[in-house]
Amino acid sequence: MTACDAEKIIWNEVFSVGCEGVDKEHQYLIEIYNDLADYCANDNNTNEGYLNILSKLYNYSVTHFKHEEDYMERMAYPDIKKHKKIHKLFLKKITQLNLELLSGTTPNIKQIIDFLQNWLIKHFLETDLDYEIYRKKYKPEIEY
Repeated sequence: MTACDAEKIIWNEVFSVGCEGVDKEHQYLIEIYNDLADYCANDNNTNEGYLNILSKLYNYSVTHFKHEEDYMERMAYPDIKKHKKIHKLFLKKITQLNLELLSGTTPNIKQIIDFLQNWLIKHFLETDLDYEIYRKKYKPEIEY
């Protein structure tokens, strides 16, 4: 496979939702994304290599989403169903990408990179920030 030019995501306070536990988990998701960006730049990449990184992303996302969803339940976040659906759709997309890689289909890495970069940034800055704003206003005693 040919190498691609993927822009890394550099964590900064703009991405912070204001909760240290959530932010640390988001930083690790960015680290996995950056592993993919680094791997993508390699001329010797394979479907198996991409599969390993996307599987790592999937597995950590499951853990992170569980933490977030438990957190939202404890604060009685009113949009939790919508948020869970967004998580489910993300995991479904990663599963689909992994199945394509397993089948031997040559992936469109640029599309994968663009999807992940856009999804992660939008999810942090909009979707996750919403529940943290709610917590601070209505349930400040709830901790991650």
